[in-house]
Amino acid sequence: MAVRDSESRSAVAVAVLLGFAAAFVVALLEFRSSDIIARFAIRWELARAASLLAAWMPPLLFAACAASMSLHREQGLRFAELLRPVLVPALILALLFSALELTVLPGVRRAQTVYESLSTLFRDALADAETALGDGDLARAQERASLAGAIDSTETAYKLLNEKVQRAVLRARQSEDTSPRKTEAPPAPPDDGASAYEFYQRALAFYRRGDFYSAHWYAGKSLILDPSRRDARKLQADAWERITTPPENPADKARAAFHERKAEAYALLQSEAYLEAYRAFTDLNREDPGDADVVRYRKESLDRLAQTAFFGEDFRRAFAGQSREGLAVRVVSEGVDHVLYASRVAVAGPFLYLEEFEYMTVGENGPVLHVQAPYARLRGLPAAGSEPPGKEAPPPASAVSLRMVERGSPRQASRPRFLKGSMVPPDSTVLVLPMDFEALSILLDLQDQAERIPFFRLAAGARIAPAYGIDPSPYRMETALRISIPVMLMTLVLLGTALGARFRRDEEPGRLRMMLTLPLLTALASIPMAAAGRAGQYLLGRLFADLPSTGALAVWAGFLVSLLALSFLAVGRLGVHAPD
Repeated sequence: MAVRDSESRSAVAVAVLLGFAAAFVVALLEFRSSDIIARFAIRWELARAASLLAAWMPPLLFAACAASMSLHREQGLRFAELLRPVLVPALILALLFSALELTVLPGVRRAQTVYESLSTLFRDALADAETALGDGDLARAQERASLAGAIDSTETAYKLLNEKVQRAVLRARQSEDTSPRKTEAPPAPPDDGASAYEFYQRALAFYRRGDFYSAHWYAGKSLILDPSRRDARKLQADAWERITTPPENPADKARAAFHERKAEAYALLQSEAYLEAYRAFTDLNREDPGDADVVRYRKESLDRLAQTAFFGEDFRRAFAGQSREGLAVRVVSEGVDHVLYASRVAVAGPFLYLEEFEYMTVGENGPVLHVQAPYARLRGLPAAGSEPPGKEAPPPASAVSLRMVERGSPRQASRPRFLKGSMVPPDSTVLVLPMDFEALSILLDLQDQAERIPFFRLAAGARIAPAYGIDPSPYRMETALRISIPVMLMTLVLLGTALGARFRRDEEPGRLRMMLTLPLLTALASIPMAAAGRAGQYLLGRLFADLPSTGALAVWAGFLVSLLALSFLAVGRLGVHAPD
């Protein structure tokens, strides 16, 4: 009985679909023994199935092409007509898979590792929170429980532990829960482009309305623009005197104490102690959320604090999105070694969030600076403007903030430890590093396994590797291997189809028997293919070891072209002996 071309044409696609189904079943079985949390279950299983299918795609394509040729029982057809229904769709499928291997599949493999990493981080955070709670370190317990909740707040283990932490925090506070009326502070007029006279007029208007804090603030801004203004200086002094003068009704001791603390908090803001000012205004805001001065200057201190620190909720949101294993980088700048290390890293927009951060500079006479911080945030500094003729532009740099603050509870704030030296002012928690932010992002990707690195990152890695003391050859080798994927798959399709045509039998094999024998054929084909893959990697390694990169790539490209040509010749040669 003749089998139609449409059946043999779909046989390869059906084999691939069955392969994915089998891979998904394997992923389901592996999930039972994995530590993946429920939130990532389906996504991890799909990513794992895609990874397994990609690993078995070469032998599967080869075996499917060979087996599908046995479906043809039509007589009187030329070899080309016999070959077309299998070869054309198989080549299209091979090229499609090659495109996916170059673009999508590295991200799928990385997603799988991200789900595994986040699940590990979730369980580690819960364990750390449990330990901290047992030790009485409520701040640490809250922080680690919040991190676990940012990853998955629906897990029963998180809910139980978070309830224990919250109960402990409530017992420790022992404070009254007041709920005064909340009011919003009036928005301040924009400051952009205002002159010294305009600032003085604003200060005078606030003074007349009895808002002495705002009057002092804008009088100071007027003096910054024009220090010679005596009226602004006198108004600032009068406003400060009114701020520091107790209320007219001394009998109200509680209100007088609140007034004095508000003046102290404002003085902290004026002296640029933004964390201390934010803490003070936060405490005052809990007591009287309706005080317009407190609301306004709490926001002002928060905005100023954000310039040198970062907030715990942003850190946890970044790690809940994706976290990666550690980063270790070494840069030599002007004869000084700069070494950066972090145990975990998360990328979020223009920032790298780092856990267990450590940084060291080493000169000719030994370490100059050695600093550690439990948490840090790194961002790239904007490039300098145009340089004078003959002067080179400064190298790119990054700034790292070493203080993390809990926005709703600012007394919980991490601090760095300077183990050796200090190249920054005592109260500063920002360091400037001679490291390019974009390069650090690329190096973070390159520390992953080669199969998970995006294709275009490999070329960028080869470009920047020498500046960081890294050998670029592995990235160039991986680029060459990625380029060879389409040639390899096309070669396997050609050889598999030709061999299937060469060894066709006269009797109808049956589709069921073919599908049952396909796994065996795939397993048998994987053995010589694995050996050929190792031989190809060895050959490529020798080329890059003995030749310059350009020459090695040229020789490798010539080898691939020859391999593809020989495959076409093999198809024609075997086709001559194919039974009619």
